[in-house]
Amino acid sequence: MMATPTLTAPTPLGSAGDQTSQRWEEHPYLPPGWTRSNLQRLHDMIDKSTRSMAKYREEWVKMIEYTAGSHYNGGRSKKSRPLNPLRMAISTYVSRLSGNVPRCRVDVENVNLAPQAYNLEFDTNRRLKTIEYLEEFQEASILEAIIGASVAKVTVELTEQVMVDGIPVWKKRPKLDLVDSEDLILDLPSKRWWCMRYIGNRYLADLDEVLDDERYDETCKGYLRRSRGNRRGDGPIPWEQQPLGVAGNEQHDRDDDLTDQVRLMDVYLPKYKWMLTLVEGAPHLPPLWGRKWYACDPYIPLVFERVAGNVLPMPIGRHWYDLAQAVDNAYAKLINQCKRQKTIAEVQSKAKNAAEILRDTPDGGAYATEFKDAIREVSYGGPNQLNFAFAIHLKHLNNFVANNIELIAGLGPTGVDTATEVSILSAGSNAGLASMERKIRNWWAKILQAIAWYSYHDELYEPEIERGNRSLGLVVYEPWSYQERARFDFFQFMFDIQPHSYTYQTPEQKLAAIKRVLIEIYAPFMQLAMQQGVQLNMADLFKEVARLSNLEPELKNMLMRAEIPDPQPMSQDTGPFKADVPKVYTHQSRPSQKTNRGQEEVLMSDLLGSARQRSER
Repeated sequence: MMATPTLTAPTPLGSAGDQTSQRWEEHPYLPPGWTRSNLQRLHDMIDKSTRSMAKYREEWVKMIEYTAGSHYNGGRSKKSRPLNPLRMAISTYVSRLSGNVPRCRVDVENVNLAPQAYNLEFDTNRRLKTIEYLEEFQEASILEAIIGASVAKVTVELTEQVMVDGIPVWKKRPKLDLVDSEDLILDLPSKRWWCMRYIGNRYLADLDEVLDDERYDETCKGYLRRSRGNRRGDGPIPWEQQPLGVAGNEQHDRDDDLTDQVRLMDVYLPKYKWMLTLVEGAPHLPPLWGRKWYACDPYIPLVFERVAGNVLPMPIGRHWYDLAQAVDNAYAKLINQCKRQKTIAEVQSKAKNAAEILRDTPDGGAYATEFKDAIREVSYGGPNQLNFAFAIHLKHLNNFVANNIELIAGLGPTGVDTATEVSILSAGSNAGLASMERKIRNWWAKILQAIAWYSYHDELYEPEIERGNRSLGLVVYEPWSYQERARFDFFQFMFDIQPHSYTYQTPEQKLAAIKRVLIEIYAPFMQLAMQQGVQLNMADLFKEVARLSNLEPELKNMLMRAEIPDPQPMSQDTGPFKADVPKVYTHQSRPSQKTNRGQEEVLMSDLLGSARQRSER
């Protein structure tokens, strides 16, 4: 049973008889002002939208099957397809967009709330470890690229029951789920996501858990008791349609381990800020459960491209699908032509013996014959040149439409002569990725805001917040109580993702960044840094460089860790111990370069001198 995404519940109803006599207008599970006709209209809209989305789902299945399904199996398939450009392109985009776990950033306009913002940021980033970020993110990116819409649902799950003032209370934990495209309930006539009348999802729930839940409507539970669940997982079967002597659907072999299940729908009404739990296929019943939604939006859509007037947004992969199939078919035809290619010798009957001698003669040898004109070489089949040129044209066209996918994949520019053309192509491909990254960053900021909302308002949750400076070894953990959090309004905080925290960086990029930091930052300020007690750990530096450059075994044998002697204690003659700080020498007083120490000081002096000259310019 999916856990309820609310922290408070309405008062349970009484008996089934009281519920039956109660008027629909006064039903506590319906939004204010709603009647039975409103609920019937909602069921009709959901059913109509579901049937309207059938043909779209057929296209989704084709694209998903072509991209990541059984149609593609290690580069080969039932039809021996040689290429799958769509899979390659989407895999490249997903790998570039889902490199690292994002870091949440919490800002606030009131400086007095800065400590609270720090606490909320620290706790939210710690929550990322419990929601399986990478798996959810990669799946969402693939669905968005192929379908055009990926929807995340933020709920809470019950973890354990504790006693508070003698009352059993369930502890709750935020949970992130991606809604399957087959289970998505969407207001199709709405042209904008923020104008939807409803959005939700279907799911299977254990029948016994539904019947045991005291929060649910007794009329609905009575209907489910009579209809029972379906061991096949297709929802309830009306009791009047059940075979005699069978509690659910007819028994099937090897179904004893399956429990009776019922198919429910969670439907969110953005206009009324109300969440309804309905029994699918039962519009004559009141809601199984209904509650006011006080939190953030429970369903958070991810959309890369919004096109006015379209029923659903146009996904990026849809632009490539036809081209990918055309490239696939063109190369499959060329490969089949290669398989049929052969070169043979056509021989007249009178030159049969001469042909056998020709066949047995080794390469570079000679043979005598009187039937030279009776033997000729014949070539059959082979790749058609026009087909080959057309396949190359399709490949370049696919690369053009897919935002220069070759540049994004790191394959380098093709067919360009100058560095200016390379920079223009790189800027264009990076612009497409940057647009996708911005939308993904906003999407995850909304998800983290919804997750933080539950933690901020949970009375039983008191996280330990880190105080101090970890680099100096001064760290203290203090509890962040609910009383301290409840003094401030949650919506005064603004959520965002720290820039470049989730962007994937190749080892080459990381190594180049380390070099820039050492040359442009650490070297000019080395003298000042050492005066303040900040030194470069050369052992860790070489270890990291060896790992990034794939030279760890070689450098490990070449570099030896020398034993550094302990500093001499100060005496009355020598005075207090001073930090060993390198000096900047002029050309009049340069130390000798015979020792390693002299070479290091000369190198540092040259670096500081060049940095000073650049600043004077």
